[in-house]
Amino acid sequence: MASWQRSAVEGNERPVIRYSTASGLCIDRDHTDRDGDSDLPTVDSPTLPNYGRYIYTQFYKVIDNDAPVVTVPAYGVEKCGNRGEDLPNGVFTDIYGSCDALVTIPFTVVDECADIPFDFNLGDIELLSARVYGAEGNWVVDTEGDRQLKHVDLAAWAGTPTSVTLTPTGNGGYTFSGTYAIIPSAAGDNLFYALEVVFQDGCGNVTSEIMEFQVIDCKGPAPVCINGLTVTLMPLLADTDADGDGDDDNCAMAIWASDFEGSPISDCTGQGPDEFLGNPRVTKYAIYRAEDVEAVGVENFVPDADDTGLVLTDDDEPTTVVYVYAFDEEGNYDYCETYVLVQQHPNCGSTTGVLGGVIMTEEAEAVEGVQVSVNGAMAQMVTTENGAFSFELALGGDYSLTPYLNAQPLNGVTTFDLVLMSKHILNVQPLNSPYKLIAADVNRSGTITTLDMIQLRKLILNIDTEFANNTSWRFIPTAYAFPMPANPWSEEFLS
Repeated sequence: MASWQRSAVEGNERPVIRYSTASGLCIDRDHTDRDGDSDLPTVDSPTLPNYGRYIYTQFYKVIDNDAPVVTVPAYGVEKCGNRGEDLPNGVFTDIYGSCDALVTIPFTVVDECADIPFDFNLGDIELLSARVYGAEGNWVVDTEGDRQLKHVDLAAWAGTPTSVTLTPTGNGGYTFSGTYAIIPSAAGDNLFYALEVVFQDGCGNVTSEIMEFQVIDCKGPAPVCINGLTVTLMPLLADTDADGDGDDDNCAMAIWASDFEGSPISDCTGQGPDEFLGNPRVTKYAIYRAEDVEAVGVENFVPDADDTGLVLTDDDEPTTVVYVYAFDEEGNYDYCETYVLVQQHPNCGSTTGVLGGVIMTEEAEAVEGVQVSVNGAMAQMVTTENGAFSFELALGGDYSLTPYLNAQPLNGVTTFDLVLMSKHILNVQPLNSPYKLIAADVNRSGTITTLDMIQLRKLILNIDTEFANNTSWRFIPTAYAFPMPANPWSEEFLS
């Protein structure tokens, strides 16, 4: 605030300002000493030049107590990429995937005394300092959470501010500009950078202004799609709605968005932990039929990172176009377009299905001639040369398979087997496989003893033509895991 003062003048005064060679300039307040030589009153004469006139000088003091005023208009970006969400003031966005953004803040500074017409301008404003607080990984904390940093927040920051250069734009205007790294939302929404400017006017009044700003990731990761996949639909049970559209489906197959990843991609805020090209790798994908996306418009469609898979059915086109979306941890996304060649299974729509398999030895050699029965004797067949069998059965049934073979008991048996059994019994060289142990249990007693050797020797000497209490082949499901391999009889297996 500016105030004005003048020197005091007494009531009814008629002061005369005079000059004499003897005493110089003097003020004759009561008109008695007209020549200023203190010789009153005879020498003083009213005939002096300008008698009856006087010159009065008034002194003004300008006292300025107001600091310069900094005015900052709105700054930042209004919306965030394809998310389209409105952003608060002071937010800048990375739209190129460079993990940083150009920050530009304009402002003006003015002072009330700037236009006072003196030989010197009391309103001359001096920039004392311009500094940025905050750095990548070490941002300033907004302790009150109101998006308005205080000097106490700057004082609490554990770092050294960086001096920056402001660009004058005329008429008290300035522009701050610089490139700064993004602040991931995972680090906290109350983290900022801060520009602090300090100005002083001609009367020594100082003002400080803080302009907080954030840089966020608004660039979606662009996926690279495989150019087409082929999917064969498999038959379903009756009355099955595989894709949840309310209609029963005959065949279906699930596909996954990750199946279409043509090459790794990364993002400033990717999921990781693996990195690609210096940034965390993106692992979140979603997939949609093109018809669903285009029904609302590609620009308006909002994907969900939880839609990781898609169920194709016999209702889908032979060439089904799909959109694959990739997401970062900030919710940004982008997509690629590809297709699926949908092939129907030969039994699609049929009321029956094929149940089949292969029978082989521990060394993966096919076993021919095994009789395989379904549910007792409901259906039977003998394995082919490659050990295969198959049955066409009604869909939706519960079936059990039973293999059986009791022929050629000496197939692969020699006297050397008696030697191996003897070493096992004497614990010199134990048999190292549960399948070998089961085969050596000739009398099916659940143990290996000299009685087993005697029965096998009788078979070799042709005294016996078959095993008295056993079959020449026993069968175990491939997926079966022996709880105690050294004691395969600890629980019942198939046969």
